[in-house]
Amino acid sequence: MTDFEDRLRDTLSTRSEDAHESADLARGARARLRRRRTAMARVVAGATSVVVVSVGIALVGAAVSGDDKSPTPPVTPDVVREIARDPAAREVSSPDDHLQEVAWREISMWVPVEWQRGPTSAWCREGKDPAVLSPRIALPDDPAPRIACTPTSGYGLTVGPAAAFDPAYESGHVWRYDTEGIEGRAQFPDDAWVSSWYDDEWVVTVVTPDPGLTSRIALSIRGDEVDANGCAVAYDELKVRTTPGPRGVGAALCRYSVDGQLEDSTRLTIREVDKALAAIADAPDLPPGDHCVPQQGWILTLTPAGQPAYLALYGTGGLGSCPDGLQSTAAGQTPGGYRELTPDLVKALGLVGLAVD
Repeated sequence: MTDFEDRLRDTLSTRSEDAHESADLARGARARLRRRRTAMARVVAGATSVVVVSVGIALVGAAVSGDDKSPTPPVTPDVVREIARDPAAREVSSPDDHLQEVAWREISMWVPVEWQRGPTSAWCREGKDPAVLSPRIALPDDPAPRIACTPTSGYGLTVGPAAAFDPAYESGHVWRYDTEGIEGRAQFPDDAWVSSWYDDEWVVTVVTPDPGLTSRIALSIRGDEVDANGCAVAYDELKVRTTPGPRGVGAALCRYSVDGQLEDSTRLTIREVDKALAAIADAPDLPPGDHCVPQQGWILTLTPAGQPAYLALYGTGGLGSCPDGLQSTAAGQTPGGYRELTPDLVKALGLVGLAVD
């Protein structure tokens, strides 16, 4: 074989190997693309299922028992607020949902049956990862040993006095705990989902790895005659006129039937409160509507955090000498401060869609 034929054979062989390698690279790229598409489809499906579960369906099964260890997309504040506005979502769960009731004095809540009584620092004492240890339920009567572990608290629920509690969010808000940038020891596990229910006396902190479960437990918490949004379950005009709004930020918006039973409640954000107060300021004055007994419609209270309440009547039809309108309960306010329920104010108070005869 001549030198020319040898060089030609070597060249063809090299090009054949290069083509084979390129084909392998192409097959690998296509495989990686298929995996990425599959992963993206799973993420989209997971996100859709979380929204469905969070808005109206009881969170049971894997999310409660801990069988599913896959990450769950976050529940946005808008979703949490929608849950709080849905009375059906606030129904107390039953043992069939794998939940148990826990009570401390006037406070009650529902948590998974797998959760055990004890300090939330038990993971450190037992030398286990917080993610593999059953979450704990810590009540004020329980001993709370000091630990030097990070985080200082694992998963679970803690009830404690609210005297030194300085809330960063409204009661019941669900948020993600991120340890990045934290100086010193972390308080909770990284990426934990946290919520604090509180009144003037107690604070209940819920910490789980799942946003839906944290929201479900937070929504189940009940205080003494006050719901999670700071609304009394029975209307008491004297308390409305003399008690400032609940701790934290935002405002409690409560709607009662004429017989004084709470029909709906929500917690307004700071922005929503600003819109409501602006609508009140722009509303025209009305003749006094004080000291009357409505015979139909609704009684509403709007109580910004730490401030006097606003008291409104809606859908009364003038029966019982009670015209529709709103007034402030601030000290020194006269009955002449009655304001018209304008369309903007009706919208700000969440009265749109309620039938008025």
